[in-house]
Amino acid sequence: MDGNEQKSAGPAQIITKLPFKSNWDNIQKLPLISIPNLNPTERLAKNWKAFGFDPGWAGWLAEKSVAGAVVHILYPSGINPLLLISDAISVLAEHQRWKVTFSTYYTLGGNGPKCSLRFIPVEATSYTGAFLNKSPKDLVLNLIKVSIKVMSIMTQ
Repeated sequence: MDGNEQKSAGPAQIITKLPFKSNWDNIQKLPLISIPNLNPTERLAKNWKAFGFDPGWAGWLAEKSVAGAVVHILYPSGINPLLLISDAISVLAEHQRWKVTFSTYYTLGGNGPKCSLRFIPVEATSYTGAFLNKSPKDLVLNLIKVSIKVMSIMTQ
């Protein structure tokens, strides 16, 4: 996308509005679609809250990605990482939103795309093992551990 197509809302919010195919039965040419013109909104990490996580993690991810750090985020099934990424990007200034790179299903290790936010499904056990005992100080956010901490605090 060139500068004229880069809407101020940022890439993740735009992607959440685009139709995606979940499988391909045959090769076909898809029709061109227009990029939605979305107004960036101050969403206060509503998706992080909805999934039961501290919305402060959205700001932490935004801060780390703008600084050029690579962060690995382990997420359980039932979580849509694109919504969490969209929240993180939305807290950034408009000129920073298109600089954040991300993967919603990062399972290729060093052979995968070079992106700053690498969301890894916990079901990808052959790749998650290296990160299970890591913490945010190691630039690893394990959403299962975070949600367990939240749940244990809520039940006390």
